[in-house]
Amino acid sequence: MQATRSFQASLCLDNQNITLDIQKGQNLKDFTQHIVQSYHLPTHVSVSIYSSIQRAMTCSTTRKEGGLSHSKKELRHLFMDAYQSNTLQYNNKPEEDIFPRAYHTLVHCPIATIFDTLLELEQSYAIAIGELLASGEDEFMQKLEAGATEEEIQAFQLACQSDISHTQQTQRQEYREFVIELYREYQSRLTLLPDLKLQDDALALSKLDGKEIVDTAARRVRRFEPHMDSQHPANRKRTASLASSSLPKSDPIESAHIKSIQEMGFLKDQAETALLLSGGNMEAAIGLLLENPTKVDASIAEQRLSVKSSTSTPYRRSHSLSQVPRPNLMASPPSSVRNDRRHSLQRFSTTPTFLNITTSKSPASASVSSSANNKSWPISFLQQQKQNMENTNLSSMKKLGGWLGKAMENLGIDHDAHKQRDQPQLVESFSIKVGTTQITSSHNLRLLVIDEATEIFHPPYDPPREMAYRAETATKLYTSSLSAAIVLIDIEDWDGYKSGKKSNGALFARCQQSTEFHFADIESQITQIEQDFSLHPTRITEGTFFITKHSNLPRTQVVFHLFIDSTAVVDTDLSNRHPLMIGLRNISKMTTQFDISSISIPLLFLPDGFNEKHDSAWLQKRGEVVMKCIKGFLSENSRSGKRVQNEGLDRAESMGGGGMRNIEFLLPKKPDVYGPISTSTEPTSSKGVPQEVEVAFQQFRALLAYLFRTS
Repeated sequence: MQATRSFQASLCLDNQNITLDIQKGQNLKDFTQHIVQSYHLPTHVSVSIYSSIQRAMTCSTTRKEGGLSHSKKELRHLFMDAYQSNTLQYNNKPEEDIFPRAYHTLVHCPIATIFDTLLELEQSYAIAIGELLASGEDEFMQKLEAGATEEEIQAFQLACQSDISHTQQTQRQEYREFVIELYREYQSRLTLLPDLKLQDDALALSKLDGKEIVDTAARRVRRFEPHMDSQHPANRKRTASLASSSLPKSDPIESAHIKSIQEMGFLKDQAETALLLSGGNMEAAIGLLLENPTKVDASIAEQRLSVKSSTSTPYRRSHSLSQVPRPNLMASPPSSVRNDRRHSLQRFSTTPTFLNITTSKSPASASVSSSANNKSWPISFLQQQKQNMENTNLSSMKKLGGWLGKAMENLGIDHDAHKQRDQPQLVESFSIKVGTTQITSSHNLRLLVIDEATEIFHPPYDPPREMAYRAETATKLYTSSLSAAIVLIDIEDWDGYKSGKKSNGALFARCQQSTEFHFADIESQITQIEQDFSLHPTRITEGTFFITKHSNLPRTQVVFHLFIDSTAVVDTDLSNRHPLMIGLRNISKMTTQFDISSISIPLLFLPDGFNEKHDSAWLQKRGEVVMKCIKGFLSENSRSGKRVQNEGLDRAESMGGGGMRNIEFLLPKKPDVYGPISTSTEPTSSKGVPQEVEVAFQQFRALLAYLFRTS
């Protein structure tokens, strides 16, 4: 046996001590024999000396290795402690943002009251921002008519923008705090039910009171707001009922009259003002509201003007959502579109925020009111109550039924209640299967003629439809069923694009009309993208794209902004290797990576301001290239093996995610884009649709059916 390391040992005999110096690699048996012979020791002692040397070598090796291991552990701990303390000085670990998880849990919980409350709160926030924008427009027009200087107008615009931004920040903070508190309260209630299975919706509904959960969370958030009310008493005063300031202290009879009129569908302001004008006579007040509503509105507007002139705080100086006053609805008449929107806002002027959400009897009912024919009064109520009151024996009720019939006649809704508006839209849907016999995937294709700006991003204002948009977005956020759209940006419009005054102005206008609660606002997102672009010296080229995320757009959560060179649209033919098609393929790949199941694609890839007419062959070529690009991607993606074979499972996967399933090809609605009509073409007539557009739609429909072999 050889020594594994060099060491020294001491051998103790009866009459002397011998120091042994053993070198690494030395044979221990030979060394023992050398000791016995050198010191004239008995031969039988060699066995004891050999074993003692072995033990000494083993103990020396173990002691040294243990010391090294101990020192290494100490050094490691010292290094980790020093590194951690130094890192924490400059990079504190942020707290986990539980808002996405909280929102997703609340939206999909079995308690309907919670979901309705969140939708109603978002709607009331949007209405408040809309009123601020409308009031700012009115003041802006008044300043123009008064001959304000350019500096004064610019200062006014900056002040309005600052106030709107401040209000949106306040709304975002309040909303997120309320959602988190609501989530915590909901989770705490669930922990009190140990035997409850979360899948048992009926049991959850019976054991959990949604209204009580909402009230508790609202009270917690409301604790932080009283100091704001005390700092701004003028604003708090203006949030009260404006008509009530002119009425004396009401007696029980008058309160009963007001409540009865409110049950008929009128607002409290309208009921109080009508009773004031009629001297407290309920029948006369109802007749005034039905036969001469403009007189009541004019009186309300006059009262609001007097309150506005008496307060020292300007309109835009509102510091919280609960203090946002209502604009003057009877000011100088705006455009018809704005007038319809303003009238809808008046109907929703009593929508509560979370600060007074506990006083709302039905969060969902306040927002889902009838808006048929853009009339200001609940038509369904008129139609329902007219027949009931005419069949009663009471003379007063018969008289009221006659008033209802007269009101319906004046509003023009007596004979067209069941008549549907003729709103022609060229659209057709197809179902296709892509792949081999072993692996196939199902997809839905949709070809439609639409104005992307006004019908996708910025449709006409309609409260029930707005609520439906918000409900759809709420159920899609943080899931694998996101919807996306592709918009085109002219390269020349990139400078100043985030101002919203160049390409895709409707997209920016829609985003600015409500608060973004889940992501950064669109201006902040594009500012960050500008900074990222500035870090790369390569200039922006055609086919480059970036992504913005949204929760306040109708039916769209992701927007792909694709750059296009408008100067080269006519001179360059669109081909499979064109930069735009490369960008489209890259966008299609991203849809499978980021859980996007639906996407809207401009079929012709023409910029917004393109109005040049071209022959149908040129347009057909562009549309064919886009369709083939999408078909190629779907075929390639189906061969990747990520699709299931069973059609039922495939259909279930398409409902809960699993890739791009729904594709919309958008044709522009402008007839200026399409060329002259061929005499051999015989389009089917559609009332209200230009013939050029209809012919193009039929041609692209046939092309789509041919390329995809649709069913």
